[in-house]
Amino acid sequence: MRFNQSRGEWNEPKERIPPLWEQINAGRKSGQDGRSYAPQRVTEIQGRATVVTPARAEGEPNIGDRVTHEKFGLGTVRRVDHDKLEVAFDKKGILKVMAGFVTLVS
Repeated sequence: MRFNQSRGEWNEPKERIPPLWEQINAGRKSGQDGRSYAPQRVTEIQGRATVVTPARAEGEPNIGDRVTHEKFGLGTVRRVDHDKLEVAFDKKGILKVMAGFVTLVS
C-alpha cells in the first residue's frame, strides 16, 4: 500500500498493464548479437487425431449417426448439445433441430 499525500489516504498499487509493443516483444527471444527473433512456428504435428464421441443413452442420436426428419429428410448428426442437434441434411444443408423431431436410421 502507498500513502497518497495529496488525498491523505492509503491506496492499493494498481496492476501495471504493459504497452502493446512490450506485449508483442515479450514473445520474442533475443540473440547474443542483441537482435530479437520471433519464436519459430511448428509446421508439422506428429501423432494421430481420433474423434471422441460422448457416451449417449441407447436410442439417442450421437455424432455421426444417420437420422431422418419428417420435413427435411435424411441427414448426419454433426454436433449434439443436450437435446439440440446440428444435422447436415442431404437436401437442406446444415440445420439445428430438437432431438425429439428426428428418428435414428438403422
